[in-house]
Amino acid sequence: MRDLMINQLTCYFISPTGEEDRIDKNGDITGQKITTYTKPKKFMANVSAGKVGKSLTKGVSVDLFGSNVQYSRVITTTEKTHGICKDSLIWVSQEPKMDGEYAVSDDAPYIVSENPAIGINTVSYAILARSQQWQLNENA
Repeated sequence: MRDLMINQLTCYFISPTGEEDRIDKNGDITGQKITTYTKPKKFMANVSAGKVGKSLTKGVSVDLFGSNVQYSRVITTTEKTHGICKDSLIWVSQEPKMDGEYAVSDDAPYIVSENPAIGINTVSYAILARSQQWQLNENA
């Protein structure tokens, strides 16, 4: 089954490429590392309204990414060569704020929380609202 264009939203993503030393305003290395990302790339995808799970019988459900994965929404696309991976940052229905030719990573509302679920015709990505990610990290 192919995606219907009418059901797709415009999304953007950046993927992590590595880490580099953080430099303070005086040009000195702080000892902290910051994640570096690719330039933002645009793609079209179906985006769920919320977390999905198919109920088979009372009290039993099947979750696409497993029962222990934290995510808020699912993005599904038929394009398998995006380059989206776990920890990629996602913008849904909005363009990223730019700093030169790179996106401001703090601005991204979603992060890919699990490796993609790759099917015969589609790829699904579990995305977590970053506000929820920070709450999960504080509670850990």
